[in-house]
Amino acid sequence: MKKLLCLLLTLSLAVSLAACASGDDAAADGDASSDSVTDGADTSSDTSSDSAADAGTSADTEPDSAAEEDAQAAIAVDEGLLTVDITMPAAYVEEGMTQETLDQQAGEAGGYQSATLHDDGSVTYTMTRAQHQAMLDELRTTIDETLADLIDSGSYPNFVSVEASDDYTLFEVVTTGDTVSAEESMAVLGFYIFGGLYQILNGGSESVDITVRFLSEATGDVVEEFSSAEMAA
Repeated sequence: MKKLLCLLLTLSLAVSLAACASGDDAAADGDASSDSVTDGADTSSDTSSDSAADAGTSADTEPDSAAEEDAQAAIAVDEGLLTVDITMPAAYVEEGMTQETLDQQAGEAGGYQSATLHDDGSVTYTMTRAQHQAMLDELRTTIDETLADLIDSGSYPNFVSVEASDDYTLFEVVTTGDTVSAEESMAVLGFYIFGGLYQILNGGSESVDITVRFLSEATGDVVEEFSSAEMAA
């Protein structure tokens, strides 16, 4: 599963680079195709006194009616539970995935204990809390390294640095330009994917707004700001 997450991030960056620099040699390094990013996972479930005694399962508290919509797009990570269930939408699942393959990959090496392939193509992964934390740590490392590679690749020559908040809801790009070109704005889509994927896997909602802010290197002023919520509206 860790390999899948890394691949998704790499491919999302490749699509962004290809869109903004078609025909450019630097963009050729990102030659790949990307899965579409869709709405977040639906993983809420009910708990009972009987199931609480089962150390090998995880469950969520029944959400209040006012919070049901958000809960459907979130991954619950309850304190005190020994396992975590994460349902990945079909768009995040490798094409041609089978239950047999999921079973073969289960275990410590695969990063999860078990997995269930659903009729709609989504997959529910059950992992220990330690595996879940390791997955988040790996995801953070991959995002940070990908952001660094974005600068080192030279595909965006005006970009001086890219920094992200701890929860990846804010990305700040320091640029030498006084405007954001159409090509540079395509990189914003990759940042939306990075932030959205982290929110989904960290128990947040896919509807959380991801902000991308371009700052002038010369003045520190905001050149332009983008919002995933505004784009989705």
